Amino acid sequence: MGVNPNEFWQNIGQIEDRKIRKRNRESLHYLERYFVEVQYLPIPGHEKDAAQNHLTRIHREIDRRKNFWLVVAAIVAGAVVTFVAAWWQIRATGQTSQLSAVTEKQYVSIVESNITALAAGSSPTLTIVLENGPGKTNVNFHEVNFLLTSPTKHLKYAPNGKPEPFTMTPHQRTNLIWNFDEFKPSQAQLDDLSGGSLQLYFFAKGSYTDEAGNTESLDLCRQYNGTVSSHLIYCPSDVKID
Repeated sequence: MGVNPNEFWQNIGQIEDRKIRKRNRESLHYLERYFVEVQYLPIPGHEKDAAQNHLTRIHREIDRRKNFWLVVAAIVAGAVVTFVAAWWQIRATGQTSQLSAVTEKQYVSIVESNITALAAGSSPTLTIVLENGPGKTNVNFHEVNFLLTSPTKHLKYAPNGKPEPFTMTPHQRTNLIWNFDEFKPSQAQLDDLSGGSLQLYFFAKGSYTDEAGNTESLDLCRQYNGTVSSHLIYCPSDVKID
């Protein structure tokens, strides 16, 4: 099947711990195929790590359902068979947990991003949601910028004082909120945005460092689009930032 990378974080949200057990078998297998095939697309490295980790989560849920019916069958077969099957089940679960602990990679991902709808004379607020992987990480965003410009393929970071580094604990989710008080579009600018003669970008340098001291990129680039619910889309792949 041809996978759409723009559906990546929407599909991630479908297999959160509180949702994955509600997915039917066909849906789980669809998501399994999606996260296998999306890794062959030119997506950022941290998204490939997130795809692999959530693929492991899907496999564990599939195994959990298979193991559940094995246990039920063992109970019906008799007390002795139940005891033996439960022993092997506990052993298999322990091995699976050990394997998951070894293979799960560290990642920090931007799982959601949205901005308030633009209004003449009002400053927008950008919110991003970060998801941390299995270890403790130190996260840093700096040079958080916006640019209202005629159509372009070239963006440039401008130094500023936003924001400070922070620490994320294993499997933590956190929201970052950035207010752009210096940007208050006029109605004429909003009309030009809608007509396509102006474009609006939000971008920042980001990185995270894991417990082993490895540092990975977590750069952000989004383009304003008033036709989607989040009012943001990924920057086109040919847009460059320096």
